[in-house]
Formats: sequence, structure tokens, C-alpha cells
Amino acid sequence: MATRCYFNHWAVQRRTRKPEAAGDDKLVIRLILERVSGSLVRSAGEFIVETSTPLAEKEIWVDFCRIKQFSSDASIESEYAEMMAESLSSIGVPEAEHAAIIESVFVAVDAAVSSKLPLDVGLWDVTYRLQLNDGFLSSQSAAAVSWYLRRVVIGKPGTPIFEAIVYVLKKGEGGRHSPLFAGYRPQFYLM
Repeated sequence: MATRCYFNHWAVQRRTRKPEAAGDDKLVIRLILERVSGSLVRSAGEFIVETSTPLAEKEIWVDFCRIKQFSSDASIESEYAEMMAESLSSIGVPEAEHAAIIESVFVAVDAAVSSKLPLDVGLWDVTYRLQLNDGFLSSQSAAAVSWYLRRVVIGKPGTPIFEAIVYVLKKGEGGRHSPLFAGYRPQFYLM
């Protein structure tokens, strides 16, 4: 059984109550950090959440009309990006994740129709176990599964985009059910 960790996020404007102290033109951005642990069952291809523990929650109040103009003014964008990066750091989000999260927030703000509904940003610090009932994954294949879950693109800029399907043969189909030798680890090659 292998254990892997990754960070996931989403940003959406929800139909929940806005805090009473908010002004008419103030948009509330709620950062909600949770630690999630679970299992990835390889044979079923599903992620089973076992525990979800809230770690931190922080609210950022922004001027709705002003932040909606961020696409036309780089100084507004950098001002709000810096404010969000500080807030993310204060609740313990790794700095490497900031750019992707801030981009998702800006996309959600751009799609927001009103300042009356808060914008929730869910942040998951995920640890999962790969349940390998009929074999095991090498570190390369486990990394490929982890990258797939994070939706990370593997490749140099400018390379062609394509879809691929990996099919692992079962024992009855001629696949191996035991390693070739002690310590053998199957490999994935990306070309």
C-alpha cells in the first residue's frame, strides 16, 4: 500500500447567506482549508473519503466592482493577488499552490453575477492510500496517478496534446501476476 499527498482546490459562488456586516458592494471570499484522507481503490477507480477535518477558515472582503475590473487593470490584479497570497499563507497553504488557487478565484470572480452571494474557495490537503489488491504501482506509476488526480499536464510547452489509455493485462489475458525478479518495478515512459 502506497501513500501519496497532493493539494486540490475549487472556487464557486454559492447560494448561502452573506455575513450581515458586509456592505452592498463588498464581495466576501471565504477560504476554507480542510485536511482530507482516504483511499484510492485501483480496481474500482474511485476515491473514498474517510475523514475530512476543517483546519482553517478566513474571510477576505473585496470591493466587487473594483475586482471585476481586474482584467483591464494589471495593478488591481496584482494588488488582489498579493492580498490573497498573504491570506493563503496565513492559513498554511503551501506557496507552490498559490498561483493556481488565485487564478481559480479570479475565474470565479469573473463569472460572479452579484456581490450578494459569497465566493467559497475550498482547499483540500489530501493524503490518500493506493489500495493495490492485484499488484503494486511503481513510484513512477503512482506519480502518474497523482498527477492525473491533480490534473497536472505532463509535457514540454508546444508538444502535441493527445489522449491515451493504459490497459493493464490481467493474469488470464497474459499479464504478469508476480514480479520478474525481486525489487522489479514497472515503468511508464512518456514520449
